[in-house]
Amino acid sequence: MATYYYYGDAVGSADGLSEANAYDGSSIVTLPDGSSGVCSFRNVYNALQSGDTLYVKKSSSAINFGGSFTNTTSPANPADHDEVEGYGSLNIIGYQDTVGDGKRAEINMSGATWWLKSYVKISNINFINMSYPGNAFIVNNSTRFANCGFYKISGNGEILSVGGHAHIDRCEFVYDYSVSGVNTNSCIKLPNSSNVVITNCYFECGNGVNGIYAQATGVAGHIIKNCIFNVNLDKNGLGNNNGRGIYYPDVTYEYVNSVHSCIFHNCDVGIYVGVNDTRFGSVHIEGCIFSSCAAAIDGNDFFTWPGFSGDTDTHYAATQTLFSVNNFYYANTSNSYLPSETNPTYLTTDPFVDAANKDFTLKNPDDFGYAKSFLQSGASGDTITRNALVNIAPFTTTDSGIFSLGTGGVGDTVVVSGRSYQKVSDTPIVWRVS
Repeated sequence: MATYYYYGDAVGSADGLSEANAYDGSSIVTLPDGSSGVCSFRNVYNALQSGDTLYVKKSSSAINFGGSFTNTTSPANPADHDEVEGYGSLNIIGYQDTVGDGKRAEINMSGATWWLKSYVKISNINFINMSYPGNAFIVNNSTRFANCGFYKISGNGEILSVGGHAHIDRCEFVYDYSVSGVNTNSCIKLPNSSNVVITNCYFECGNGVNGIYAQATGVAGHIIKNCIFNVNLDKNGLGNNNGRGIYYPDVTYEYVNSVHSCIFHNCDVGIYVGVNDTRFGSVHIEGCIFSSCAAAIDGNDFFTWPGFSGDTDTHYAATQTLFSVNNFYYANTSNSYLPSETNPTYLTTDPFVDAANKDFTLKNPDDFGYAKSFLQSGASGDTITRNALVNIAPFTTTDSGIFSLGTGGVGDTVVVSGRSYQKVSDTPIVWRVS
């Protein structure tokens, strides 16, 4: 479990053991596995041992990834003992001024594909200029991305093709051109993957590109929460009426997946749910805002039928329900097609400060419960992205000068002289300052 440094502008001995002597990308040195070779980023990464950490400082020019690279071999010891000597994930952590500043280094991917080995944690890196006409990243099991930026400038395919047990948090995905028609191109593709968690991410796509494409080959148990899908943009004159936020081509393969507290803006379809056979599955859509979409939630009528020819077991019919609960709709051509909508809210005014300029801060966050501001910082990574965390208010709020201690239910709040009180117990009656 050693610590190494990589910095393209370093002028020291290039042994990688400190920032001053960081791997410089060109010197012939002893690599982390004891071999001798050029300390390019890919060679250093490939030589890291289980539990090692590589700090990557932003250089005067982006690190050249140097073409496609395949290494699907996991570290010798898996990541289930992260704090034990000789075990743990590989950690690649970017910074700009000092270690831990949360700012991003830059790696120029160009036309490369990176097949990541399993048990890798990558944080604070911008991957720029992606142009490979296919998957830019093939992500294996137990990979984690945090506070990274992914910027694809040309070529079809996906930015990330994600295997099982991955976690992606506070990342930006910008697919900066359009393709013709509805297709499978996407920022993130989930092919035959399980237990994938995607939180606090921003998706910006050209026309025809999906934010997330969940391929119909057995995607199970994923969670998509607190994300913003700003898709279907007219990047190159091909129009802007084909991109989808989340695209399930066959949701009957999807087993108990959840989409919570997300924003879907300018989509052809915010969430599309398709079906091809009678396998059972369930998707929960809750606490989301659908704004200026051609259709907010759309898909196959299979999920609205009282029965179907494949009903050989009542268990299937009971588990194929799509749940859409506590969602908000504004200025969509059509809203949810599901008759099972629970507690929808149809907004009459634009909820965002300036969606046209990527500011999805809520004008009146009290209307939605709790929300943090969102400001898209772009490719520089100088500012940590702050995403809108939109969660439904779990209680009602009133304004009055006095209130009766004996009224209201648990969770209710009142505001008295500018101070908020919440009822937390009926027996005994307890109110607290909230």
